[in-house]
Amino acid sequence: MTRGKAAYNLEEVKRWVAGGAFVITLQARRDAYGLGLDARDVRDCILGLSAGEFHKSMRSEAVPELDQDVYQTVYGEFELYVKLQMRRDGPVVVVSSKLR
Repeated sequence: MTRGKAAYNLEEVKRWVAGGAFVITLQARRDAYGLGLDARDVRDCILGLSAGEFHKSMRSEAVPELDQDVYQTVYGEFELYVKLQMRRDGPVVVVSSKLR
């Protein structure tokens, strides 16, 4: 099920990420590394997200009790989909960072 409203407050997500409380899944790392991006780029990309770039919110397939927010953004020369999820007590999980 997809929704048109973000499940997570973007400013709260950014605070967690800025404080280093985020993890990048293996798939998201592969996606980023395949584009020549590293963990710092992923962090900077998330910190640069705006509410206007929100695309949709959806249930996680792997953990159905969690939601995932998807943003469409531009980072450097790349147009990306960035998918984020968060547990109540953190950290933020970067699920994917794929080309649009």
